[in-house]
Amino acid sequence: MRCPACDSPEIRELPEPFGPREAPVPYARCLACASLFAVGALAAHALGAHDWTRVPRPAPHSRQAWRIARMLRGVGDVALVGRADAALMAALAKRGLRVSACDPNGDIALPLSKSGLSVFVGTPGAGALAGEFDLAIVEGLVEYAAHPVEELAAIRRALRPGGRARIETPQADGLALQQHGADFFLFAPPAARLLPSFDGLAKLCARAGFEFVTRSDAPPRSGSWHFRTQTYSRSWVRVLERAIDPLYRDRSVLVVTASVR
Repeated sequence: MRCPACDSPEIRELPEPFGPREAPVPYARCLACASLFAVGALAAHALGAHDWTRVPRPAPHSRQAWRIARMLRGVGDVALVGRADAALMAALAKRGLRVSACDPNGDIALPLSKSGLSVFVGTPGAGALAGEFDLAIVEGLVEYAAHPVEELAAIRRALRPGGRARIETPQADGLALQQHGADFFLFAPPAARLLPSFDGLAKLCARAGFEFVTRSDAPPRSGSWHFRTQTYSRSWVRVLERAIDPLYRDRSVLVVTASVR
């Protein structure tokens, strides 16, 4: 057994499984890069179509999409990988960018494709990312992919020379995971396969063929995730969590930019 992020054999299985009692999942910690990942039968089991429909998704945010569109000046072709966001695609198209998307959730992708948007069902590793791009915005993929290095390698092959991938994923040492532990909602079915550290994600990108990996200062788009869908026994805990929600976003979600020459 090896770490899916850095491929190190130096791992330690955690003594207690994570997730709900009716569907516990064993996890291990990589001693080399500190990433957290599922072990056992779940580790290599690819998510089916029904599983992808249950993956938590951030709600589309038109104002946030407009801000991102302003940041992408000089970019020609953009791919949204993992989560097709109609609001973001429309905002980018208004800026004159050519936008495509691949989303493994058919319930999301099929209606968008029927409305005329260039959206395909599936993941990059399964051949759903067609074309060449200057930028790939990757969300909701790394943490659930059975073979994340293959998915990122497919994204790398779809990028033109000088292209970039903006990768966003919950992190192994994030604030939300520190607070909620085994009850963190990403461990509920379908449980996340990999929660990387920055070091782990950087090594994963290098294994996939990216030359440069930097930590991004831009706020995560997944800040619209509802971390307060957690269950609490006392109302004052919910009030406190709402008060520090901006801190949750920046310290719970890892955002990196991986580039190719």
